[in-house]
Amino acid sequence: MKHLFATGLLCCALSVGAQTDTCILSGPNQIVNGDFEQGYFGFSSDFGRGVNNATLGGCATQGWILVAQIFPHVSPNCQVYPPAWSALYGGPNTLTSSNPNHPSNTSVVTTATCNYPLPDHTTGSGFFLTIDPDAVTGRAYWKQSIEVCPNTNYIFSVWVRNISGIPAPYFHFEVDGVNINAPTQYPAGEWVKTAAKWNSGALDGSVQIRLVNDQPGCIENDVAIDDLFFGICGGAYLTCDSLFRFCSDVAPDSIVLSGAAIGFSAPQYQWQKRAANGLW
Repeated sequence: MKHLFATGLLCCALSVGAQTDTCILSGPNQIVNGDFEQGYFGFSSDFGRGVNNATLGGCATQGWILVAQIFPHVSPNCQVYPPAWSALYGGPNTLTSSNPNHPSNTSVVTTATCNYPLPDHTTGSGFFLTIDPDAVTGRAYWKQSIEVCPNTNYIFSVWVRNISGIPAPYFHFEVDGVNINAPTQYPAGEWVKTAAKWNSGALDGSVQIRLVNDQPGCIENDVAIDDLFFGICGGAYLTCDSLFRFCSDVAPDSIVLSGAAIGFSAPQYQWQKRAANGLW
């Protein structure tokens, strides 16, 4: 690669804007399995997997999620998570198996099971997460723990699609238990991107990021999400090759490395050197 991304630290706070927040340049995606091509691997939810594990929450059959590539409401048969894995992995707030190839992660609803395809956002033929929330607000569609640096600007985004009607999906972004944007409604029956910026302040280490339901009703409010992203807002990249080779057994006494940054105030760089044994 011609360019190598590196992280930088920001010294100034950035207020959260509207759902249309963007970054000129963003760092690598820190979310695992944000496109759901690995099924349920890497995330959890306040809702159960499939209608057979629904939380109900004042509704007759609602409060469930499914990783799918089909429209799940075409038939009740398309809404079931395998009973064989439900006891260990089907309930709300269940941790995912650490093995991405475990059947509890790969047991998704495909067009081979229910031939009513709904194009995902990533490729048009892949997977997405569909959510049928119950009537209890404040429950997370999706949540995952990631690592953050202090005093750093991040952007959190997701592609959203209303797959029911009105009332439409209505939710907000949350980091470490704090809302980072106003609850917003998504009436469009097509994929739309929504994003919010966040500054980590003094937080350093693991935080949980969530998409949280704000729609209290049991009618409609069904949503699909895909291609989640959480990364540094801004970025730094090297203007030369990322790997330096020397035509001698002895490296020169000194070398000068330079970088350029976009969207940072007083960025800091960290350089790494790989030894002959392959260790950095």
